[in-house]
This record gives sequence, structure tokens and C-alpha cells, in this order.
Amino acid sequence: MSVNWDSLIENHFKNKNKINFCKIVEMVSEQMESRTLQEEGPRPKAPMKASAGMDAGEKRKGIPYPQLRITNDWGTPGTQERNQVDVFVRQIQKTAADNTIQARIHALRDFTESCTSNQCRYQTIPEVLSFITMLDAFSAIRYKFEAQAAGWMFEAFLAAIIGGTQETERDGASLPIEDVIRCTSYKDEGGEECMAREAFSLKFVNSPGGQGGTQVGMLYAGLEKFGTIEYIIAVKLENGVDFYTAKITESNVDDMISVGTGGKKWGIRREQLEGPIKMHLPGEKEIRMTAETALGVLGAGVDKLYANLDNLSHFLTAYFVDEDKAAAGLAQQETKELSANVQTYING
Repeated sequence: MSVNWDSLIENHFKNKNKINFCKIVEMVSEQMESRTLQEEGPRPKAPMKASAGMDAGEKRKGIPYPQLRITNDWGTPGTQERNQVDVFVRQIQKTAADNTIQARIHALRDFTESCTSNQCRYQTIPEVLSFITMLDAFSAIRYKFEAQAAGWMFEAFLAAIIGGTQETERDGASLPIEDVIRCTSYKDEGGEECMAREAFSLKFVNSPGGQGGTQVGMLYAGLEKFGTIEYIIAVKLENGVDFYTAKITESNVDDMISVGTGGKKWGIRREQLEGPIKMHLPGEKEIRMTAETALGVLGAGVDKLYANLDNLSHFLTAYFVDEDKAAAGLAQQETKELSANVQTYING
């Protein structure tokens, strides 16, 4: 059965001058170039302060940019979560020099260094929101996940930003040497049949050098299958990440790796690593400040729209779930403010 949201909101808030909230959100959704208001799925919320101690002028701190739920599905093309991420990645692809992991890393790093209080290299709202959203996701992986989960999410994240697929199927008792595969050539324009692929092995570690595996035979099997395995080694620092790379091929494998006693355990020689690409990775507070600065330079007012939506979501939750009567008035006021900001910052 369909729900008449206009009537529901009107009945609950007793609003004589009814504001069509659904129309407001529709206007925002249609006008935002990157459609960033279309994200789905729950995201963590800070506990709301009891409204008994709140007045109409006291609001939650809004989050002025979209936040995406990070899952392993980021690494699987065609899933709902990956489709959401792809909207943002397409904007980053426009600014990167080429379709490589290194170029994407450079693009993300350059964004964090480009926006100051009076200028910003990135001149459109879709670009700014896309970089902020992806940096927010990577920051969460780095600073908020425990080691094993961070490793899986790191693979899914990098698969998403280069348009690849995270490999999760086991090869016998173990996972294959390749963590991400990307198709580089298709048989036809439809992209149904892949003709050439490249493979990546990813490491999210505390120090560079020695990364490899316990079964050198798996490396040789991967090289026979793909010709080249490109290693991306991300080293976690206190305030960022250093990226090292190494391309192992069938012709250079003996120079690139050292094999331990017994002929099974192996590691990449430290001197064979290229890099590092040094990336300062801001935390949540700094990302929020960067978003506010970048959007302020553009004069976009987008942060105010997201703050309105974030506040409104909390007030509605407090009213419908907690049965907090005071939240109804706050939600009504927030809806009016959102309507006014839509007129100011979108319709002009």
C-alpha cells in the first residue's frame, strides 16, 4: 500500500501552511549534478540529545557531505553499493592522468592539498563532493577498522576507484594471489566479453618490504595466468598512508623476489619497490573542515542543505521512533529552512 507522505507529515506536525517536503527533496535530487542525495542504506548516527532540553535554536552539528556505507560489495561491479560508489568515482576519473591506481592516489592526495581558505583547484560541486566522499570512506578504513577488516575494505575500495573486481573466490584452500582484476579490453562495445585483464595484489600493512606469501607456487601460477602481477603496498602512518608499487613479471620475478629456505615462503625485495607516493589522509574532523572550506570557496551552500537534511532526519527519528513530541516542531522548522535554502542555493 502506498503512503501519502504529504498527509502524514501534515497530520503529525499540524502544519497549517503545508510544505511539500517530498517536492523539496525531489528538487534537490534533480538539481544536484552528481545525484549525491540518492545514497541508500543506514549509516551510523551520533546519539541525539534529548529534545526536552532543546529549543528551536539548538541544532545538531550537520554533516555537510554524503557518506557511503562501506561494504565488500564495493569490489563487485553491478551491486547496489558499487553503483553508488561509481557515481563518485566517475568524477575522480575525470581529473586523474590515466586509469591507474597510482593516478587515482595522486588525484585523491592532490585534492587534500589543493583547497585553501580562498581558492580551490576543483571548480565544480560534483568534483568537490566526490573527492570528499571518497576520502571520508578511505579515512574510515584506515582509522576506524581493525586490521583484518581494513585489509578487505582496502581491496574493495581500490577495486572501486579503478573499475576492477575484488577476487573473493578461493583457489583450493587459499585465496588466489590476485586480489583485484580489471578488464583492459573488451570484444565489443557492449563490454560483455573481456579479452585482456590485469591483476593486482594489495597489501595494507604497517611497514614496507618483505610482503609476499607463504606459497611461491601461487605467485608463479598467477604470473602464468596474467603475465604480470602488480603489487600495491599501502603503509599505514599516524596521519596518512604511503603507497609503494612493484610489477612482477615472468621475466623479472627472480630479481624482484627472494625465496626462503624450503622454497615456499617468499617476499618482494625492498630495493625493488617503487615509491612511495606520500598521502596525507585526514580524519573525520579535518575532512569536514575541508568540505566546508572547499564548498565555501565555490559559494555553493551545499553544506547547509546537507546539514538541514541531517538535522531533519534526526528530528523525524526522534518523533516517530522515540515519540518525542518536541521533535515535531523542530522538524517542521527544519523543513521550512531546507525549503528556503533550496530556493537560495539551487533555484537561485
